[in-house]
Parts: sequence; C-alpha cells; structure tokens
Amino acid sequence: MNLEDVIKEQLKKIQPVSPDDTTENHPDFVYHATSLNRVYDIIDFGFIQPHKPWHGTDQEAWPDGSTKSRIYFSENASVVWCFSPEEGGCSVILRVEKRSFKFKKESGTGDIYYEGKIPIKNVEILVEDGNKKWIELRVFGELVES
Repeated sequence: MNLEDVIKEQLKKIQPVSPDDTTENHPDFVYHATSLNRVYDIIDFGFIQPHKPWHGTDQEAWPDGSTKSRIYFSENASVVWCFSPEEGGCSVILRVEKRSFKFKKESGTGDIYYEGKIPIKNVEILVEDGNKKWIELRVFGELVES
C-alpha cells in the first residue's frame, strides 16, 4: 500500500460527531448545529449562509421581530443539538471563534446571531477518529473529497 492509500484509509476513520447534552464548550467559541447534508452544502458554497426566519420553520419573524437573514449560535455547545434540522442526515456541530465576527445578541432571548456569511476557513466541525477533536471545516471538506 502506498502512502496515498494509507492516508485515504486514515481519513475514512474521521467521522462527524453528533452533538448532545454532554458536548463541551470553550468560552472563546460559539456553536451552531446543522445536518450533515447541510454541512456538505456549506462546504460547496464556501460559507455558512444566513437565512430568513421562515427558512425551514413556520415563523414569520425572529423573536425580536426582525426579518433580516441570520445565522444563530449558542455559547453553550451542549444545547445546540436541539436546533439541528430533523431532515438531512445526522446532526453535527460547528463552531466559530467569537472574536472573528461581530456577533449580536437578540434583545429578548439573548440568542447570539450573525447577519453575514461566515467563510468555512473560520468554521470548525467536531469529528472523531477514536478521539473527539475539532478540525477546520475546510479541511474536513478536503478529507471527504479524497
């Protein structure tokens, strides 16, 4: 087996981790749950795209009344699994460093959101290869394609 084949075999062992109420958080990051299928879309687009409040929901506005496109996050990694879409495969958790973007807090709920696109170079995904670890989403995309 040549080196390239060995690397491909190792990469097959890396799997995204579904978030749950035991997922640990770090104070420097905010967390976002989505489905594995949507992760592949994010990788293809090159960024996490904000959506209007009615995208995938039956609401007409965000809790604060706004209808601007947003991406929602939480400072608590152990709760975001609740917000993962039901369709699109298993849930996965993404994280973004807080200082990388000017996140806002929703007035009534205190939820954290961002109104712009977030490039995948700024996003990490929780994976497992025997141990749980965070890797860049860009790198995960490269691993999946190989």
